[in-house]
Amino acid sequence: PFLQMLLRRSFQKPVNQKRFTRRYRAKAQEIIYRGGRAEAVAISGNERIPCDAVVLASAGGALPLISGTGFRAPLTSLTGFTLTLELSDSEALPALTVASPEKGFILSRLDRRLRATGRFFLGSPAEKEKKAECNRLYDAVMGSFENLRSNTVASQFWSGEFLASPDRFPLAGPVPGADNVILNIAHGPFGLAGAGESAEIAAASALGEGEFAAFCSPGRFAEK
Repeated sequence: PFLQMLLRRSFQKPVNQKRFTRRYRAKAQEIIYRGGRAEAVAISGNERIPCDAVVLASAGGALPLISGTGFRAPLTSLTGFTLTLELSDSEALPALTVASPEKGFILSRLDRRLRATGRFFLGSPAEKEKKAECNRLYDAVMGSFENLRSNTVASQFWSGEFLASPDRFPLAGPVPGADNVILNIAHGPFGLAGAGESAEIAAASALGEGEFAAFCSPGRFAEK
């Protein structure tokens, strides 16, 4: 169901900027709770910002900030790898996304480039393992297509660490124990393409609406 949600274009209403205050480069240090609700956010510089609601969209920073609610999110740290190739022959580019489970990559076309996504590792792999995966990914892609020639100088590897949930759905909605603290995290497997849609689900869930609330609500992991 969530994949169907990703494929649907969402209509975004304009935001009333007067209702928001921006604090660039300010680090949230603590959420102040009272009576099961967040009442303020303490940020760097000994400043407290009163709040009606708190939205957390950074998985790594969210977990310490929600510890005061008593909710424990069963998230796992994963590290993923991608390789971007600049090709000299555009005719060698596949027209569609290609998945090769037996060789451990998913290939997508980006104009005259290819983006290959490799394997995921639990936690943070050692530098030796990272290098081995980059070499394996390059060899697997280059060996899978005839007449594929790349500019090795322009080849770029990227690795990123993110949090994933056991059922692979994001945590999008109110936190058990503090219903005005809203999560939009653990959508890493879907990349930035999933961030907007999971935010829409989080907003709908906070309003008690949305057909995907049950799939993505953080409450599905709350202790019974």
